[in-house]
Amino acid sequence: MKATVNIYASKGQLTQKLLDVVRGNHKACVMTNSRTQAIALGIAVKKAYPDKRAVVIHAENAQQPNIQRMLKNISMTFEHDIDVLIASPSLGTGIDISFQDRAGNPRMVVPYVFGIFSGNVTTHFDCDQQLCRVRHPAEIHVYIDARTFQYECDPSAIRAELDHVVGRDLELVGFDDDGRPNYGDDNELIALWSVVKAVERASINELALNFLELRRKNGDIVNFVPDDEDANSAGGVSLRAATQQRIEEQAKNIANAKDIDHERRRDLQRQMDNGYAVADEDVHAMKKYDLAHSYAVETVTEQLVIDDKDGGRRRQLSILEVMLLSELVAKGKEISRMFRDAAAQSEVQRAHNRDPSTKSKLLFGVPAFDLTLYPVIRELLRSLLEAAGLFDGVKNIFVSDIAVTQASLSEFISVAKHRAADLELVFGLALRADCDEKRVGQLNEILNLVGLRVYPNQISDAGGKKVRGYSFNVKTLQETHQILERREKQQIERRNAVDRATNARDTGVNSEQTKQFLAIVARWKEKARVAAAVKAVVTVPSELQPVSQVEASSPFSPDAVNATDVKLIPSAMGASQLK
Repeated sequence: MKATVNIYASKGQLTQKLLDVVRGNHKACVMTNSRTQAIALGIAVKKAYPDKRAVVIHAENAQQPNIQRMLKNISMTFEHDIDVLIASPSLGTGIDISFQDRAGNPRMVVPYVFGIFSGNVTTHFDCDQQLCRVRHPAEIHVYIDARTFQYECDPSAIRAELDHVVGRDLELVGFDDDGRPNYGDDNELIALWSVVKAVERASINELALNFLELRRKNGDIVNFVPDDEDANSAGGVSLRAATQQRIEEQAKNIANAKDIDHERRRDLQRQMDNGYAVADEDVHAMKKYDLAHSYAVETVTEQLVIDDKDGGRRRQLSILEVMLLSELVAKGKEISRMFRDAAAQSEVQRAHNRDPSTKSKLLFGVPAFDLTLYPVIRELLRSLLEAAGLFDGVKNIFVSDIAVTQASLSEFISVAKHRAADLELVFGLALRADCDEKRVGQLNEILNLVGLRVYPNQISDAGGKKVRGYSFNVKTLQETHQILERREKQQIERRNAVDRATNARDTGVNSEQTKQFLAIVARWKEKARVAAAVKAVVTVPSELQPVSQVEASSPFSPDAVNATDVKLIPSAMGASQLK
C-alpha cells in the first residue's frame, strides 16, 4: 500500500500541524531521534490541550512499570487509553503498533504519524524504522534535517584513519609499534566496523535526501508541503515555550532532589543497567549527585543544571582536562583504561588477548575503535589551537590577550584540513565545507569541544577595509579555571581518602591473609605478564575484601582507576592552565 509522506521545511510548521490534529480529536503518533525533543513536544501538546491523554517514552522512563505494561499490549492501550504517543528511539525495532478487525484485516486506528528528525544523530534507516512502528496510517508528516556533512565514507579510508590514530596512540603510550597496527584476531571485527561506520556516515552526510530516496524506492509518494509563515510562527512559539518549560522543570526537579551518596548512586546505576525500573525521583537524585561531583560543589542550583545543558558542559570539561594533561598523565590514563576494560572480560578471553603470538595484547582486550585515545585527543587539540595562536603549549595556558582575524587563521585552517580525518574519527566532527571562507566559524566549532569560543571584540581599519578581531571572553576563561581548580582539589581529597582507607585496611591484615595476598599477587602477575603496568593499578585483590568493599577497591573498578589517575596528576589540570 502506497503512502504519502508530507515533508515540511520547518519544525514550527510541523508542530502546528500536530497541534491542529490533536485539536481535531484524532489520534497521532510522533517519532523523534531526540529525548529532549520528545519531552518538549509532550509538554507542548499537554499545555495546549490538557484534557488529551499524551504519553512520552524516552530512555529515562522506558523501564518504568507503567510504560512496560503499556508496551506489552501497545495496540490495545493506544486504541483505548492514548490520544498522542510521542517517542524517542527508545521505542524502536521490535515494537509493532498495528490493528486488525475480527477477520484479521488491517484497520486504521492511528491516522496520523509524525516524524521530527535532527541531523548528525541517527541514520535515515533509523528514522524510517521509527516511522514504521505504526502500520497503515492515513497520513505521514515529517520534518527531517536537510543539512549536509562531509564525513569520509569509504571503508578502506576509514580503516586507514583508525590505523593512523590508534598507531599514534600506541606510540604515544609507549608501546612498540612497527608500522601499521596489527589487531591480531580483531582484524575481521575492525573490517566490519569500518563498513558499518561507512554506511552510517554516508547516511548522515545527506540525511534528508537519503530518506526521501528510500521512501520513493519503497513506492511511497513524497509531497513537499508549501511554507506557511503563520503556521511556522505559531508552532515555533509553542515549541520554544515547551522547550524552555522542559529545561526549567528539569532544573527544578534536579536541584530539589534528595541527596544520595556514592554507594546509592552506584546501586541505582546497576539497577538501570540491568533493565530494572528506577523512579523519577531517583533519576533526579542521580543527576544531582553527578552534577555535584562533576562541578565539585556542595549545592546544586537550578542555574547550574541549566548551564550544564543536559551534560554537554560536563563532556566539554572532560575533553578540556584531557587537553591540559601532561603527556605522561595522558599516557597513564590510557593504560589505566586498557586494564580496567580488560578486567571485565572472561579469563579465557583475557588469556587469549595476551597471547604473545599476536599484537592484540597491546590493546588488552579493548577493541581498537573503543580506545579512549587520551594522548591523541591531547595532541590533536593542542596542535590546532596552537596553530590558531590561542594556546601556549609550553606554559600550558590559553592566550587571552590576542585577537584572531580571518587572515591570521590561515595556518589553523591548514592544520585543520591536514587533521580532518583525525577530527572525524576522534570527535565525530567534520570540517565545514566553507571553512576557508568562514575560518572563525570553524575555529569556534573546534573550541566548542572544550566549552569555549571567541567573540568579536574589535574592529580595525586596514587600508580602508574593516578587519574584525575575535578573542576569548576573559570571564568565561576565569569561570572554567575555577571549575578545574575545584575538580583538582576534589580529586586530591578523594585520593587522600583512598590512601587512608587502604592504609587502615592493610594494618588489619593478619599473617595468614598476608600469605594469601602474596600468593594471589604472584599468580596474578604471572597471568598478566605486564608486571610494570600492574604496579600502577593494583590494590588489594577482591579475594581479601569484605563483600561491601569489593566494588570500591577492585583494581579495575572506576574508583581504583581514578585514584591511580590522581596519583599521576600532581598539578596537571590545576590552577595554572587558564589565565
